[in-house]
Amino acid sequence: MEWTNDRTDENKRSESDLNEPGGSLFKRLQEIRKQKKISLEAIAESLRVQLKYLKALEEGDLANVPEVYDKLFFRSYLKALDLPVDEYYEQFLEYRRSIRLDKTTTVFEFGDRSPELHNKFNPKSLIYLLPIMAVVILIWILFRNTELVPSNTLAEVEEIDIRDIVADLEQKQFVPVDSDSVATVDSLALMSLQLRGLKRTWFRVITDRSDTAEFMLPAGNTMTLTGYNRFEFLIGRADGLKLRLNEKNLPVLGNDSTVIRYLLVDSTGIVTKQFVERE
Repeated sequence: MEWTNDRTDENKRSESDLNEPGGSLFKRLQEIRKQKKISLEAIAESLRVQLKYLKALEEGDLANVPEVYDKLFFRSYLKALDLPVDEYYEQFLEYRRSIRLDKTTTVFEFGDRSPELHNKFNPKSLIYLLPIMAVVILIWILFRNTELVPSNTLAEVEEIDIRDIVADLEQKQFVPVDSDSVATVDSLALMSLQLRGLKRTWFRVITDRSDTAEFMLPAGNTMTLTGYNRFEFLIGRADGLKLRLNEKNLPVLGNDSTVIRYLLVDSTGIVTKQFVERE
């Protein structure tokens, strides 16, 4: 009488199933799950994975399983069935490579081009090249015309909170000046007032009571203002500027960093000068 070991036959059949294409692998896993009486719903709840993904995974339908999660889902599925992960995972990866490769790989065929096609000029390419060339030329022009002005401060500048002073003076406006103290202008002769920075200085100027501007003049730099009647100033520090009216040097504004709250200059020179009192 011939005796057959059913367990050995089952193991051989299991090994044979693992060596067959992926469909047999997933069928075998489904049989194991049913033998262990574990439902997919229970696995889905324990793993917190949607049931539709586990169903597709167990059927080998990887097209309906997110590609970034299919390997994680499969390993978790094996652990839920208490199966050796490494043994089945290698079979799964082999099957996955064949499925994902067919789905995602694109093959391009390039035909031989004749020399005539290589040398042929395509005018449509200018549509893309011209805007790029224009931007490059514009950047080059801006770079060539940009000048960096060095600021060399020889002495330490005393810091002042000029914003508080400006806010206070804007409320009071400029100090009114008696009409007798301002020279009468018989003709509209253009005045030229040159300012030279002795130290880095901020100032505000109103020209002819109409044009208001603010400047930060570095030490060693000069600028020229023109007007017909008068210049009114608020200057951040008295020792920061030197004035020259119509090629004539004006008196020194001050010897320290005191703020000049009001300075009036007309065709005769400096008419009024008032400082901010220090506490």
